[in-house]
Amino acid sequence: SWHWGLASRLPPFAASTPGGTNAALALFAARDVVYLQGRNDTCDCNPTTAGCGCLSHGLETTCADELMGRFRLMRGRLYYAQLQAHFNASPAVHSMVEVPNVGHDHTLMWQSTQGLDAIF
Repeated sequence: SWHWGLASRLPPFAASTPGGTNAALALFAARDVVYLQGRNDTCDCNPTTAGCGCLSHGLETTCADELMGRFRLMRGRLYYAQLQAHFNASPAVHSMVEVPNVGHDHTLMWQSTQGLDAIF
């Protein structure tokens, strides 16, 4: 089963793309995608860890996860930078918007001006 990356079995919607993985990537790059990141999504511990003083909503904190960034905002920024590098993008592939004064809260994200602009 697909866990991450493109070397393993892809999920059916991607694996069935005519032209295979490269075609699926090209279609992905051409999509209008907006990544919303909460600017305050900076909790860097899992609440099940003793001494965690913030609400992370189940932040993954394995070694592999930590390599992607200490907290979700950092992981999102690094993912977006890698996306641009992978597609050698100019202009940018997709767009990323950081929502001020919002942590890891989907309701506040969608109700924000930036969230509403992304939807509509």
